[in-house]
Amino acid sequence: MTVFLAADGVQWVNRAVTDAVAGLGGGKLSDGLDAIKQGGASFYASKMSLGARGIADDAARALGAEFGTPKILVQLSLDADTVLIY
Repeated sequence: MTVFLAADGVQWVNRAVTDAVAGLGGGKLSDGLDAIKQGGASFYASKMSLGARGIADDAARALGAEFGTPKILVQLSLDADTVLIY
């Protein structure tokens, strides 16, 4: 699985944000992201979205994310069997 975070989704690189988000019966978002990472997922964070929101590059690195560009997003979408956008 590959996860590309863009626009407001780049907030997910902030552990304080994902610790604060919890669904009814679903647990904390941070727990879900940890499970996805442990399952071998790779993460990309839009470099432009991070910059526009003043989020430090170190936060993306802490998640283990690579920096993504629109070109990378398009290529990942073309290479994938399934693409889910939320």
